[in-house]
Amino acid sequence: VYAKTDPGAKDPHEGITAFMIDTSEPGITTGDLHGKLGVRAGSTGWVNCSEVRVPHDVDPHRFEALKAEEKARAQLLQRDGRWRHLWRVAGCYANVSVFDVTDHDELHTLLSTLPLFPYMEIVVTPLARHPSALDAAT
Repeated sequence: VYAKTDPGAKDPHEGITAFMIDTSEPGITTGDLHGKLGVRAGSTGWVNCSEVRVPHDVDPHRFEALKAEEKARAQLLQRDGRWRHLWRVAGCYANVSVFDVTDHDELHTLLSTLPLFPYMEIVVTPLARHPSALDAAT
């Protein structure tokens, strides 16, 4: 996965970082994006990097309470603008999210406030607005 990690880089081709993702790790799923080609007409795809793994011995009532707390916290973070997008991954207890934070420390602090954080396997991929995006000029 390639992402712009230094938005202040002078040259638009600088400040880009490549992340190697082991797709055999728990919580990592991938797929193809059909009808979209990448560099040199190579195929492009998607990567999902989040999954919740709850131990089997967790009290079901406690887990239901944690889910309710998680929902309330997620909605609060969406309302204040830091949790910009939240999608469910069909077929598993996982999500793909986009956060708007100032740095990695703020993201870690935010994620660690989630009630289900102790049970989450999270992979973070920093993103930057693409210069060819229609809304990049706004």
